[in-house]
Amino acid sequence: MKFRCGSRGLCLLLTIGMGIQPWSHAAGSVQEKRIDSLTALVKSSASDTNKVRAISKLARNYLYISPDSSIRLYTRELNLSHELNYPDGIADAYIGLSNYYYVRGEYVPALSNYFEALSILEEIGR
Repeated sequence: MKFRCGSRGLCLLLTIGMGIQPWSHAAGSVQEKRIDSLTALVKSSASDTNKVRAISKLARNYLYISPDSSIRLYTRELNLSHELNYPDGIADAYIGLSNYYYVRGEYVPALSNYFEALSILEEIGR
């Protein structure tokens, strides 16, 4: 039995969709590897600015695939940045929290966190 498409558009869409599928799987595995390596880096790093940056990168990778993990990581970044008195990390954590709330559609806390980051960045001259 031969497969026949009812319309050219549908055939084209199916052909393109089947061609993209391997790429999307490869992209997923790349992101999983990135998350795994960042997780290992966070676990093995001393509590310093490098750890803050690694936590931030990890949180960004989780923002759309696991927002609850993302907010925990941004909160961890914020707390560690306060402990280290690292204003760049504090501002970055507030921006991350702003992005988290924006993705969730909670615009008031998103703006609040964004303006907190902006205030810190203005204080340090950025």
